[in-house]
Amino acid sequence: MLTIDDLVRWAEENPEDTHAKSNLQDALDAAVAYIQGAGVPDTDSALRDMALRKLALYFYENRSADERNGYPDPPPDLNALILNLRY
Repeated sequence: MLTIDDLVRWAEENPEDTHAKSNLQDALDAAVAYIQGAGVPDTDSALRDMALRKLALYFYENRSADERNGYPDPPPDLNALILNLRY
C-alpha cells in the first residue's frame, strides 16, 4: 500500500517539510477517494499505487487555477490505469 512517505519520496519533496507533506497527504486522501469512487477495488498492487501516485501528484501540482483560471487535463494514461484496475 502506498504511504505518505512513499509519495513524498516520489514527489522528490523534502521529508522534513511538514507543509508539503500535509498537502501531499490531502492529495493522497483525495486520490484514494477518487479511485474508490471510480470502482477500483482496495487491493495491494503496484499498478494501483502508480495510479494513486499519478493522481495525487496531479492534485498536488494543480492546487490552484492557472493564469487563465483553468486546470490542465489529468495525465492521459490515468483513465487507462483506472479501467485496467477496475476490470
